[in-house]
This record gives sequence, structure tokens and C-alpha cells, in this order.
Amino acid sequence: MPVTCRDLAIGRTPDAVDVQPPARTGTLRCVQLRTPTSDAERGLSAARVQTYARAVVDVRASEGVWSVVPLRLNDTREAARFPAGTKSISIVTAYNPRGVPHPEHLNVQAQQALMSRLKGGGVLRLAGLSRAADASWAEPAVGMVDVPLEQAIAVSVTCQQSAFFHWTPGILSIVWTPENNVVTADARYCRTIIRND
Repeated sequence: MPVTCRDLAIGRTPDAVDVQPPARTGTLRCVQLRTPTSDAERGLSAARVQTYARAVVDVRASEGVWSVVPLRLNDTREAARFPAGTKSISIVTAYNPRGVPHPEHLNVQAQQALMSRLKGGGVLRLAGLSRAADASWAEPAVGMVDVPLEQAIAVSVTCQQSAFFHWTPGILSIVWTPENNVVTADARYCRTIIRND
């Protein structure tokens, strides 16, 4: 029996989901829970996978800027801290589709178009930033608050992104959306740091 995206435990376990491509079905429907078995299945090189795995995500909420840092696999899990009244935040960018560098003006236009679509759809949005811990790269992003996972997947696919981040209390998942439209996820425990910038 198929499992819907609402049944997923992403954020609680490292399970993942296959999704039928929206171009063929019109809607996203989860058909199988599983984790990716290889970097090739994620649709990326091992180096790009590691770039995502080491990324830090910043989200501006009423309490300040939350920096979400993935822990190494053997690190001790910390007590979950999360913005009040929130169940999940999906962090997506429109910058550099499929990881191919684009001129800044095209990235800015794409990000503005994404923000307009989300505003028109009534999505609660938080300013975000995905970045390397060593500051070697950074991309503006938007945190979509409490949207269904299938909606976040559709936004990522529309923006031609290889992946997006899905943050729930204590867990930062990387949801892979490669060109073959098989969607999987890697979940890692994370720690949060709150700054008042």
C-alpha cells in the first residue's frame, strides 16, 4: 500500500521517499520509503554530496538567527531547540540551478520569483542562508514554515535544485531531488546556535 508524504518520518529517522515526477502526474505521490544507496542515486558527485553534508543553514526567526549545524555521525545528540510554535522548516534556494554557477543578476531574479510565488501561495517565509562552515560559499534561501514535505519537494524541483534542507527539532535532513525525480533523504542530528544579529 503506498505511503503518503504526510506519513513520512523524515526528521525522526533517516528514511526517505520515492516521488513520482510532477510533470507526469500533476501531483506528488510517495510510493516507497528508503534511503539513498549511493551518491549516483542522489544524482551528484561524492564531492557535491559532501558539500551539502557539511553545509550550515541560517534562518531568521523572531528569536534571532538560528544557525543549524549538522553533527558528525558519532557526535552525541543535543537537546532539540527549535523556533516556538513551529514543526518544520524547509530551506530552499533558487540560486545556481543543478549546481551550475549562474550570473548574480539571474540568481537574484530567480530568488525574487521564488519569493513572489511563495507569497502568492500564502506560505509563511523566513529569510534564510545556506552556507559552507568555512564561508567558501553562501546562497540566499527561504525557510518555508510547516509546509507539507511534498510541497517543499515541488518547490525544489521547480527551482531545479539538486537538494534542499528540511529542519525539524534536532534533525537536519538533506532531501535530494536529482534529475531522475527519485527523491531520497539523508537525516543527521544537528545542533542550533541562536544569534541576535
